Amino acid sequence: MLAGLGLAVVAALVTGLVLIGGEASAPPSASDGRIGEACVPPSAPVEVDPLVAEDFYRHDPWTYSGDASESAERLGVWNHTDCCDIGLSSSQGALNDLGCGYGIEAAYRSQDGHTGIAQLILAFGSDIAAFEAEAIDFMSYRMAPDSGIYETDMEIYAYSQAIGQYLVVTIGAIDSTDPAVVDRGKRTLGAFHEDFTTALLLG
Repeated sequence: MLAGLGLAVVAALVTGLVLIGGEASAPPSASDGRIGEACVPPSAPVEVDPLVAEDFYRHDPWTYSGDASESAERLGVWNHTDCCDIGLSSSQGALNDLGCGYGIEAAYRSQDGHTGIAQLILAFGSDIAAFEAEAIDFMSYRMAPDSGIYETDMEIYAYSQAIGQYLVVTIGAIDSTDPAVVDRGKRTLGAFHEDFTTALLLG
């Protein structure tokens, strides 16, 4: 599966790995009043048995199912009972329009300490809505500060992929320009994304 997740310079959001680049600055937080659009919770639950972050991200450390040398320690998990604290600026409007119901989130750090990984899984009312949500700019999501992915002087990489009625956004920040470290970080990020998207597929 990893072979199919290609690397691309950021021009448009794609399912494959996207490079954002260095000198990333933190997006505004909800508390500073720059959200831009009010949240509109969905009128009905998107599913009967929702995901729970503590259960879905129960493994600490996470170890890649395909290679035990790829692992990461868990920094924190969060449950979002709706999508009202997730979108920034116009992305909140897109989440409203698509009927985003709730989300779960986790932050991990790679075994070598150079890669921070944040993953956000959003639940929608249909597969089509989740697929359309792939087009949302993932830099407009407000991730938990513990993930560290928006610290400066880091290269940011990301996957955004619809899995059934879910959108999985996996973002990684690598704090080194050493090619070997960067390659290892991208492998770890890809493995992490693969494991948890597979978990969603298998239910």
